Amino acid sequence: MNPVIAEMKPQRIASSKWQQVAIIPLDNIAGVVYIKDSDSGTHFSAMGFTRKAIHPAFNYYFHSAEKREAHVKQWVSRLVEREADKIAARAAKKAMSHKLVVGDVLNTSWGYDQTNVEFYQIVELKSKTMVMLREIAAIQHDDSYVLPAVDSFIGKPFAKRVHPEYNSCKISSCQTASPVGKDRDGNYNPCYETPFGMGH
Repeated sequence: MNPVIAEMKPQRIASSKWQQVAIIPLDNIAGVVYIKDSDSGTHFSAMGFTRKAIHPAFNYYFHSAEKREAHVKQWVSRLVEREADKIAARAAKKAMSHKLVVGDVLNTSWGYDQTNVEFYQIVELKSKTMVMLREIAAIQHDDSYVLPAVDSFIGKPFAKRVHPEYNSCKISSCQTASPVGKDRDGNYNPCYETPFGMGH
């Protein structure tokens, strides 16, 4: 049995009048549909559950078996499409690789009521998703801007995972380091920092 289906809860319908008609195994989701016809033959009910859900994703009655079947097919189709999108997104994310190289400089810009800046230089590529960073000193450009002092290391190397879409690294809960931009001549752009004595 598909492990996803094996994990699903037992039939949630107490009445024997409900009939299980479909289990749709997907990558991380399964859909179960139950149907029931009224004794008078005027109401055609259907309930759909996803995975371990206790409450139904839908619980409707229809005026014809054909309308019920069309609704169930549409619901199943949406489940399949949604899971296919998730699988494609995971595959794309897994295949994505960052574009950082050794020597690139990243900076953080953070602070409450003031802006603090730190610079980090990539000193080693560990894998497609990991780099070794090392903090470098900052050079005062003017009263409100600083520049990275390339190769002027002031910290020990440490490993960080790279967000491949943004080529950024999360340094801490409030600090994300992103690549410092360059001008047409290849010089790093100054980064704004709150002047000394202006913040808290």
